[in-house]
Amino acid sequence: MATVLSVENLRKSYGQLEAVKGVSFEVAEGEIFALIGPNGAGKTTFLNSIAGTFRPNGGRAIFAGEDVTGAPAEVMCRKGMSRTFQIPLPFPKLTVLENVMVGAVFGADHLSGKTARHRAGEALEFVHFPLPLDTPAEQLNAVQLKRLDLARALACGPKLLLLDELASGLTPSELEDMMALIRIIREQGITVI
Repeated sequence: MATVLSVENLRKSYGQLEAVKGVSFEVAEGEIFALIGPNGAGKTTFLNSIAGTFRPNGGRAIFAGEDVTGAPAEVMCRKGMSRTFQIPLPFPKLTVLENVMVGAVFGADHLSGKTARHRAGEALEFVHFPLPLDTPAEQLNAVQLKRLDLARALACGPKLLLLDELASGLTPSELEDMMALIRIIREQGITVI
């Protein structure tokens, strides 16, 4: 299988604190690849460094054969790398549907109008979002916010989906549902970290 992401000696530091120190690995197309480690190990900082939230201090990230080291988040999203966040931060006054439409509009396919609305609706249905789509995001609980964040990331049309602690705070049955959903995402041709 082709390599979707190759990371070579990636480093991110804040002054003297090395949050990510020389990380290297490859992720094959269609793989579910897990980063594990205790709190504070640098997992989120690493994801931020390859997804464009932070610029790494050294090393390289090759995505779909292209050196994307230090590219900003909006560029990475348009190239097909999408992510969820450890602490989802939606646009609180926008509805659930409008929040996911943001992903469709600014994602890899750069959709607009009815097409973006349709993609957002499909993504919310796919993640089994439990509330009406006109619910303001500020009314969601933590589990609903995680599903909203996942739907938004999927609406971006990713080739590679980065999931940052998507399952934290879930009950055992919710966790089983989420694991099944991640496997279905992979079956649809999306590589998952």
